[in-house]
Parts: sequence; C-alpha cells; structure tokens
Amino acid sequence: MSEQILFNDWGTTYNKCKLWRNNQYTDRVILQNKVYEITQKDVEALQRSFKDSTLETGIFTERYIDNHGLSAHANEISVQEGAVADNKYKLEVAYRNMIEHLEAEFDVSILDDPSQWKIASAIALLDQADAGTKLAEMHKEIILDKIGFGGVYIRNRPHFDIVGNLKTLETYMTSPFTACVVNVGGGDSKVVCVSKEPVPETVKRTPFGGRTIIEEARAFVYALTSKPVRETSEIQEWLIKYGDAWGNAEPRTEDWRGKTLEIEGLLNTVEMLFATSKFPATNGKQSLTEIVIDSLEAAHTKGKEKFMRHAAHCILLTGGGSLWRGVAERLKVELEQYFPDLEGEINIIRSPDPQYSTLNGMINVHTTLKEKNREIPWETR
Repeated sequence: MSEQILFNDWGTTYNKCKLWRNNQYTDRVILQNKVYEITQKDVEALQRSFKDSTLETGIFTERYIDNHGLSAHANEISVQEGAVADNKYKLEVAYRNMIEHLEAEFDVSILDDPSQWKIASAIALLDQADAGTKLAEMHKEIILDKIGFGGVYIRNRPHFDIVGNLKTLETYMTSPFTACVVNVGGGDSKVVCVSKEPVPETVKRTPFGGRTIIEEARAFVYALTSKPVRETSEIQEWLIKYGDAWGNAEPRTEDWRGKTLEIEGLLNTVEMLFATSKFPATNGKQSLTEIVIDSLEAAHTKGKEKFMRHAAHCILLTGGGSLWRGVAERLKVELEQYFPDLEGEINIIRSPDPQYSTLNGMINVHTTLKEKNREIPWETR
C-alpha cells in the first residue's frame, strides 16, 4: 500500500488540511477547530422534560452529536484559547472531529485503521522552549497512543511558513533563513524572529486576531439590519477590497439581503489591529505593531543588532487577517516611525497565499523529500 498522510495546520480557530493518498494530494480543506459539550446543566434541563432521558455529559464530535440527534442539547465550544487546548481529552476529541470531517469530505476511511496512516501537524511555537516541548508531546501522545496513527511529524508553524514562502523571501533575506514571521490568525496574532530556527525568546502574542474583527463587523451589520449574520464571506471580501487599516475608509454602500447598507464603519474595523484603545473588544491589548516591536527588540537582546536588522529586512506577513486592505502598509509605516535607524531597510512581504502559508510549507517539505527519494522523519511508538 502506498503511503497515506494527513497534513494538518493546527490553528486556534481553523484547521487547514490536505491528504496524500494513491500517490497524489487531495484538495485542501479548511475546518473550524471546535467540539461539542453537553454539561450537567443540559442533562438536568432535559430530564425535567423527559424523565427517562439517558443523556450523558461529555465532549463529543459533530458526527456523534448529529447521529444521536443531540444538536438541540449540545453547546459548540472552542478547542483552545491561544495555543494550548484546555485538556488532553478535548484535544483528542478535536482530532477525531477533524478526521471524521475529512473522511466524509474525501470518502476515505482513517479511523477504522489509523495505523495505516501518518500525520504531519504544524502547531504553535510557544515563548518557552520547555512549554513548546510539552505541547508537542501532548499532540504526539494523542496521535500515536490515543488514536493510533502509524507515525507523526510535528514542527512549529513559523518553520513551515518560511519554507512555504522561501522563494519569495530569498530576495529580501540578508542572512540565510533569517526573518520575522507575523501571523494575523483567527484567534490571536503572533510574531517570532527566526534565525535558522524560530527563537522562543522572540515569540510575542496579542490575544485577538481576525475573529475579533469579523465579530465587530458582524455586529455592525446586525445593528443596521436587525438580522443575524451567519455567513461572513461577503464581509471578508469587503474588508479585503475596501477595508482601511487607518480608519479612514471612504463612504461606500453595498447591498445586503435586499437592503442598501452604508458600510464605512464596517470597513474601519481593520483598524482594530493597530488602534486597540478605540474599540471596546481590544482596549488594553497590545496592537499588532507593538508585538512586532517587542519581538524585534527581543531579537536585538538575544543576538545583538545584526539579528534584529536581518529579521526586520524580511518580515513575512501571514494569516487570513493579513489579506485585509492596508495592514501591510500601516505596519511598515509604524515600524519605521519606531525604528528610524531602519528606515528604508524594513520590508513587509505578504505571503501570496497567507491563509494556507503553513500548509503550503508542509507540502513543500514532503514534495522536496520525495524528489530526493527520502521520507519525512516520522516518529513512531
């Protein structure tokens, strides 16, 4: 049997996945990183109506909830806030939930015999090396021991981000494999400087990202229409085409479910990434520019001025939030204002495919090794 691999970029809000089977890649899939919980309160409420109810508490996959007709009693919950899941069991259920979705999407069986599959996962890089090691070990334990995959390969996401964009970045790199990776993700925004390998001391994070801004935009539409906004793809498109990271969007109207909306205020929500004090949801939190500054200054402390200059010369912008209009431009202006000695040296390079930057890097690693008749260095039990 030919090698079967599940590639997974494990994010706070979304998982980006692709399979390798029958010597070819499937299409890529983006899945919400969520599970479902039934609490004791839910059980007691149902028992008041149905005394013979056998509903049990726990955390479940979406397939289990649907198959047992429990959607009215289950609560959709996030797997993690930031980089780390609340507990191992929730993380295991989340992996199973992801796999069940992939089985349905590609009409393939994985969980019936997971030993026939291997999984490559990209996970967050933490600011302490030992914490990062513990996080990787938790993922490995679930993948190999709890689910029973035949092999696992885990690396941090910034490593794959650079690998996936290396051809673009080499034009700007003034030192080999040295850059600053800025990820505007769904649940948070993160920065790390890389010198051959990501440097943990330079990992900086602010606890909001694209999801916070989309929620603000969603609330804006609801305030105008009094209608709940479940599908946000159109809002995303408006922010990409017309958003203004400076908060100076021009007046604009758009049709929404038969109603004409003035969306200038919605387009200005992109400014949340930079002017956090102007918005209740981000007030008191560090801005995107501030965490990039902190990371570069940590690079200066760690490796003296040369490391910081090399990193500032090649700042890679990734994540779905980096697509919004004006983000790269405002980041560059504010960094040059803070580091006047680096004016003219700072380059902000947005990944050509920022939402899938990490996944693309994983595929590049696999493809390159195959061309050399080599394998990914799998870990097994």
